[in-house]
Parts: sequence; structure tokens; C-alpha cells
Amino acid sequence: MSAKPSWQKPARRSWIDLWVRLQCYEGLDESKALYEWKYGKQLLYTQLLKEQLGDVLEGAQGLSESMSRLRQFGDVFYSEDFLESRPLLKAMGEERGGVLLIDEIDKADFEFESLLLEVLSDFQVSIPELGTIHAQSKPLVFLTSNDTRDLSDALKRRCLHLHIPFPSVELEARIVASRVPDLAQSMTEQLVRFVHAIRSLDLKKAPAISETVDWAKSLVLLHARDLDGALVRDTLNVLLKYEEDIQTAEGQLPKLMMDGNRLITMPSPPEAQATPSTSSDQLLAFVHYLRGKKIPVSPADTLDAIEVVELTGYADKTLLKNGLAAALAKSQHDLQLFEAAFDDYFQPTTSETPRESSDGPSGETPTSPVDWPAEPIGEATAQPNQDPLEGLRGNALFDALESNDETALSVAIETAAADAKVEEISLFTQRGQYVRKILDALGDEALREAAIEFEQSEPAAFEAVQALREQLRERVRDRVERAYLIHASAATEDLLDESLSKLKLGNIDHSQMARLKRLMDRMARKLAARHGRRRRRYRRGKLHVAETVRRAIPTDGVPFHPRWRRTERKRPQIMAICDVSGSVAAYAKFLLMFLYALQDVLPRTRSFAFSAALGEVSELFATLPVEEAIERVNLKYGGATDYGRALQDFTDLALAEVNRATTVIILGDARNNQADPRVELLAEIKARSRQVIWLNPESTRLWGTGDSEMPLIKKHCHLVKECNNLKQLERIIDKLLSDRR
Repeated sequence: MSAKPSWQKPARRSWIDLWVRLQCYEGLDESKALYEWKYGKQLLYTQLLKEQLGDVLEGAQGLSESMSRLRQFGDVFYSEDFLESRPLLKAMGEERGGVLLIDEIDKADFEFESLLLEVLSDFQVSIPELGTIHAQSKPLVFLTSNDTRDLSDALKRRCLHLHIPFPSVELEARIVASRVPDLAQSMTEQLVRFVHAIRSLDLKKAPAISETVDWAKSLVLLHARDLDGALVRDTLNVLLKYEEDIQTAEGQLPKLMMDGNRLITMPSPPEAQATPSTSSDQLLAFVHYLRGKKIPVSPADTLDAIEVVELTGYADKTLLKNGLAAALAKSQHDLQLFEAAFDDYFQPTTSETPRESSDGPSGETPTSPVDWPAEPIGEATAQPNQDPLEGLRGNALFDALESNDETALSVAIETAAADAKVEEISLFTQRGQYVRKILDALGDEALREAAIEFEQSEPAAFEAVQALREQLRERVRDRVERAYLIHASAATEDLLDESLSKLKLGNIDHSQMARLKRLMDRMARKLAARHGRRRRRYRRGKLHVAETVRRAIPTDGVPFHPRWRRTERKRPQIMAICDVSGSVAAYAKFLLMFLYALQDVLPRTRSFAFSAALGEVSELFATLPVEEAIERVNLKYGGATDYGRALQDFTDLALAEVNRATTVIILGDARNNQADPRVELLAEIKARSRQVIWLNPESTRLWGTGDSEMPLIKKHCHLVKECNNLKQLERIIDKLLSDRR
């Protein structure tokens, strides 16, 4: 089952009068899905009819007769006139049956599935005030799911399953062309082939068709004519929704563009695209730099920034800084990062303050490097009594160096750096490569050949030319160093973090611990922000009649402020059972650190440690810093492994407290030294808990070899996963938090 809302619209044209849709969400209950009484209308009618009570009770003999007369009017208020039919009841009321779409069922709670089974099993609803309402004609029911959590077996048994895969390249290209007709056909083909290539990566969420369409619309807004590397990098956040997926894709970008679509260039040659010196390209490079500094900038923000630059220009840096800050900085923290990044990126250069050179009038536009003669200078040998350097004069580069024309040199170096795409530097070892590219673009080869001619015949001229070349090389080296600090430092940090997150936790040495802790804290904060949203929903649920009436007393019973019942929903309880024997102690340490870093969203976490004997260590983590608590656990419970004894100890200590809200996480390599693993105890834990997750730091290829009991153990777990690095651990915890609904 897969939720694809785009097919709903054509279906509606055929079932326009018979179509009912129920959109599922967390907290959906019977009052929004099945039926609800129109309490406001009931109270309003009560106020309007209260003056008729005297006529109704006139002549009544005693309390019994009075109550009998009032009861007749009470039944009126609980009739179909005061019943609000929600989608499920509305679908059963259709005389011709029709279609009921229950969209994204995986977003609803487990409790709602039980309600759904009750309603859809016999297609009838029991309303206490009205009795049982039967469907006039059974509707055709479609359920869609994005598979964000497992559905109950009872619900799945009642469904025919159809998995809707991603479309072929040709079909997806037709879809994009129909939704974004303004995008050129060649661009559409490039875009779709790239999306198909990126789906082959190990991503947390592969881009769906809707993301492909959104990306196409963004490229139309950016007036893109060709899909090059810089454009893809700047717009990946439209296609991919998770930062780690973006980092994964950026690391594979050249291969993706080569394998996914041979039409895509990486990047386009300069003559096929606008030069990087244009204002929009310079701004896009700055936006990429901001993202490297962890400042979130969306494509919409980028479009706003382009409009700012069109109004302010680049001349007044203070005005530009204030304008871009208003468009790109969304918080005080982002503003501080933005100001520092702006100052680093837009460092003042001599080219921004042109002055009169020794050879030209003030304000004269310096010659661009592309106009400088790149051909060899020719015979540099001077005539008798003539300056040996006279043959070099007339070469624009030599003249600028000899006259120390700061403006001409700065503009030339900036333009050559843009032609060399120095902003794409990503490694420290690439500096020499970019220095050579810029020098070649400036025409240094002509000066080098002249110096070779002077070396034997004119030593003084040789020294003069070499000194000027060294000055030029120093200027270019400084420019490349600055580009590396601006563009590659953040990329290098991201690369180190990405590599560290995929390194086996057991192989991490002490020198990497500080970086690993920072990375783990950042992952934990991201998960907490994603899953720690407020759970109360206003104006949803059942009406709290008593509280509504009580609050309506000051307004003569008119319910201006209705009150709603809110169901207090407990967060799941986590019981973590960790093997702290020598082979897996490091992995247990990081699992516990990660879980306790998520106390905001997982406050009900209990921890148990074992090698042979098992004991609860929750109090240690509640009273001591995590690192110190882990060291004490390792000292107390380390030793040879006995899973059977550990499971028996857990059964004695905590099995009575395991219930359907409990998730049991067991970390261990399942190597039991040929002892009895007591899997019947694990089966009992599985039967009582919501789910049992077993994390094994060993590669799946080793499961079942030697004394490994994994083939037997996995039969009694809901989920078994290889987990030996931080990236895998983050994904498992993220799935656990997503499934807690």
C-alpha cells in the first residue's frame, strides 16, 4: 500500500458523487472519523426552546409525568438532525455504495486501527442514542500507506495488497512534463534520469514523484537551462528531505551525474553557461557557503536573496549585508552565524576600491585576463644598449606586475579564479592544482618562457621576471587559500563527520571521542526536534459537555467557549538490555549514551547490563554523568557472556512491568559460549511487550557461525538489525521514535 494522492483527482471525475476521503493523522479518533453530536446546535436549541418548557409541563401530574414529557423532547435532540456524519459514517450512508479512501493509514494510532476493524468488518455502527446503523450499500474501500510503521496483522489480513513502485524513466518524464510544462524536454529527461540514479543510493527517504515535480518547478523558477553540478548541489534540498541524505548524495555527485544521465555535464563548459562572475552566480556560491556553515537556506530564501541583490547591488557591503540578513537569517542564532560568514566571504579586496594605477587614469577599466595575450612573447632579446625587458612590455600581465597595478591584478585574479571554479575546491591537497589553473588562465606560461630565454644571456632580467612571477604566484596562492577556508573547511568537517558516523564504534580511538560525542549530540538534538513536537491538539476530539456547560454559565448557557476532551497519551517505555562483555562493550556504551541523550522524547528509559549476571543500572545514569556511569557498569558487570542467565535475571527483575507500551532493546553479539540461550524466556518477553529489537554489532555474514545463536534468537524478536556504527544506530532510533504512535 502506498499513498499517492496524485491519482485521486482523476478518480474523482468518475466517482464525483460517491467519493469520500478520510485523511489520517496522529490523534485521529471516532469523533473525527465516524460521527459526532452537534453539541453547539443542541445547546443553542435548548436556549431557544427553554421558554416553551412552561407550555410543555402545563397540567402534568407529578414528577413522573413531567419527566416523561421532557424525555420526549430529549429524544428530539438525539436524532439524525443533530448528528454530524464523519467520513466513515458518510460512506456507509451512500445508497449506491461509492468509494471510501482512507489515506495514509500508517499515520493513525494503533487504537484507530481497532476502531476501523470494528466498523469495516460488518459495515455497521452502533450509536447508543440511535441504535445500530447499517450500510445501505457497502462502499469500495482503499487504504494507502507509506510504510512508516507496521500495520496490525488483523488489518492486513482483511486487505488485498498492491505495492506501487516508482515509475519507469519514460513514465516519470511524462508525469513531470504534464505537471511542469514550462520545463524544456531535454531538461526534463536529465532531471528524471538523475532522480532515478539518486534513488539507487542508501537513503533514509528516496525522493518520490512529488519531490521530482517540486524540483522541476524550482528549476523553472531559477531559469535553469542545463543540469550542471553546481545547480544540482544548490537545489538538492528540494529533492532530499534529510541532511544525511543530502551529504550522501553530494559525496556521490560526480558518479551520479555520470551514471544517471550521460547528457548531464559536470559542469557545463564556460561558453555554454553564464560566467560565474554574474551577480546571481556569486550569490548562489555564497548560499552554498552558508549551507556549509549549517545555516538553513531554502530555494525560496535564495529567490528572495536574488531580489535583494538586484535592489542593493554589491557596492555597499553594509546595505548588502543587512538586506541578505533579513532574507536569509531566520533566528538570532542564524543571524550570528550569518554575520560571521558574510564577513569571511566578502572580505574587502583591492579590486573593490579602485585607484589610479601608475600607467592608467583613475576609473579606467582594467583589462580582463581573457583579453591578455596568452601566446609566447617571442624574441625577448634586446638590442644593444636597450633594456632587456623592453620586449616584454606590451604584455598586459607583465605591465600590471611591473607597475604593481593592484586593481588590474585583483580583477584579473578574481576572474581567473572564477573561470577555474575555485569555489569547488574540497580537499587541502587540491590547492596546487587550482593555483596552476589560475596561473595558466592569467598567462603565466608566456612569462615563464621569457624567463627561460633570459636565464643564460640576461641574468638580471631573469631575476626581475622571476621576482614578478613569484609575486603573482603568492597572490594566487593567497586567493586559493582563502577559497579553501571559505568553501572547503565546512565540507571537510562534514566529510570527517560522515566518515566517523560510518566507522565501527569498536574501532574508534580516544583521539576521535570528542568529535564523536559532538556528532552524537547533534544527531540526538535533531531526533529530539523531529519527534518531540507538542502532542496536544486543540479543537479536536470529543466535546467535554460538563466543562462546556460550566464555562457557559456566565453567558446564560450559550457555549461561546467549548471545551474538548484531550486524551493523555503516554510515551513509550524503553528497556535497554546491554551486553557489556569485552567483545561488545564499546557498542553498549554508545547505545546507552544515545538513549540518555534523548531524555526529552524518551524519558521512560530503563537500562540493564550483563555479561553473565544481569542488573538494572538506571539509577547510575540518573545520578551520574553518562560517561562515568558507563565506566562503573563495565567494571561491575563485565565478564564472560551467558544470555540464558541474563534473560532469567531480567524475567525475575522486570518482566512483570513489561506491557504493550514497552519496547525492549537488546544489544549483543548472541555468542553464548555454547551455553543454553533460554530463548523460551525471550519468547515470553516478546509476547508481553510491544516489540523486541535485537541489535547485533557483528556483520550479518557472521550470524550463525561458531557459537552465534542469532538464527534461533531472531525467531523470537520483532526486529533484528546489524548495528555497529553511529549512522545505523541513528536510523534505528529514528524508526523507533517514528513507530511510537
